[in-house]
Amino acid sequence: MSTTISALSDRALRDVDAIAARATQEVIDAEGDLADSTRIPVQDIADTVTHLIRDFYRHVAHGTDLDIPAVREVGRRRAGQGVPLAAVLHGFRIGFRHAWSALAGLAAPDDTRTLRELLDRSDTLWRLLDTYSDELRAAYRDRSAELLRTAEAERHRHLGTLLGSETDAGTRLLSAEALGLARHGGHLVLAVQGETPGQRAVWEAAIARDGARVLWHIAPGGTAGLVSAAGHGAGTVEAALCSCVTEGTARAGVSMPFPRVEDAPEALRQARIALRAHPGRLSRPHRYDEDPVASLVAAGGRDARALTAAFLRPLDALPPSERELLLGTAAAWFDAAGSAEAAAQALYCHRNTVRYRLRRLEELIGLPLKDPRNAARLQLALHTARQYP
Repeated sequence: MSTTISALSDRALRDVDAIAARATQEVIDAEGDLADSTRIPVQDIADTVTHLIRDFYRHVAHGTDLDIPAVREVGRRRAGQGVPLAAVLHGFRIGFRHAWSALAGLAAPDDTRTLRELLDRSDTLWRLLDTYSDELRAAYRDRSAELLRTAEAERHRHLGTLLGSETDAGTRLLSAEALGLARHGGHLVLAVQGETPGQRAVWEAAIARDGARVLWHIAPGGTAGLVSAAGHGAGTVEAALCSCVTEGTARAGVSMPFPRVEDAPEALRQARIALRAHPGRLSRPHRYDEDPVASLVAAGGRDARALTAAFLRPLDALPPSERELLLGTAAAWFDAAGSAEAAAQALYCHRNTVRYRLRRLEELIGLPLKDPRNAARLQLALHTARQYP
């Protein structure tokens, strides 16, 4: 840097407080986010502007190193204070402009040599602003990323607490408050397996159409989604959710709606039961109360297996393909509400074939299916065989 410009910078240093005060006031007037004294003390802005302008003049006057750590610290501090990056960078440009204008103002109007040197060196000087801005931007983004990770970890912790049955209701309510969830309202829980981010986005979009939102808790044991319907009916949100088509290996079970957010652990249990109650690929999410028999079997698997093992034991002597054929026909018959004709359409066979297979099944188990009690036992056995092959 030329001795002329260095001398001007030395003179500007003696008036740096006044120059910085003017710059500070313009920053406050121009940027509301920086002027919010509840977020950032005015003295913080003034001290920052003064330090950076003084650092700039010292660098120009004496060749001292730029105080890059101070610039980075400002970037990290402003990110933590929630000031938008654009506002911080604009504040830097304002301060730099005041520093440069004050420097140029010290040259006599008729001192063409000094004014020409200032003009010739302006590119170099503005590169210093780029250096400041680059360092500040990088530090701001690093800190923002740290804060996001911290916030996500905190959100995940509170959501785990809210969904966990090992915590008491009071602790769960505190976590719900931290997550911004109302205590009373319409809530649902999803239990999910094999989903992709894209599938979660489909469910989120369906929920959002009814004004609700979902908080995802992704853990090794599976993904859970806590749906808050707020002022909207949980039943409406549930219907929208269950109308979604699942893709690939995604599977989802949905709890019954519940009004008190602290009851989320029980809702998660219901959602997991609904998921277990329908093994294999699901074309859509299934509700806990959609098929009570299947849900009861899923909830009490050990008892269901013990109670139905003897009922289906006569089929064990059959070839596996014949056993599956008879059980599949019975399942289709139940799905068709006892209509042999509708079951035949689903199985792509003749209705008499369905009747024949059902009679064969009656012979093997030794009980007539026209007795509703026997039909109920068979349905329980079918659900058990399907869920616990």
